[in-house]
Amino acid sequence: LRRPGHVLPLRAHPGGVRARAGHTEAAVEFCRLAGKFEAAAICEVVDDGDDHVPGRAALSSSGMMRGKACVAFARKWGLKVCTIADLVEYVKKTEGKLQLNGS
Repeated sequence: LRRPGHVLPLRAHPGGVRARAGHTEAAVEFCRLAGKFEAAAICEVVDDGDDHVPGRAALSSSGMMRGKACVAFARKWGLKVCTIADLVEYVKKTEGKLQLNGS
């Protein structure tokens, strides 16, 4: 949490993760499942890599963490991990599939 960043307003799909399996919908879905106001803040974890560019304060392989790198980061720091696929499966299992309303 040492880097400056930004917070942008995003709008989740009204059908949640059953309609769109995205990060925004997942964050709002967790709020809904917790019985809280359906608004959330999300972030991406930066992967600094290990390859320092000689003579520069830069890294050759930096970017956003994905998949396995996120799981490894969570294990290293004792954090819980839930994938969007896990969340979609849970919601479908406990609440059923999203029904079409014809609109």
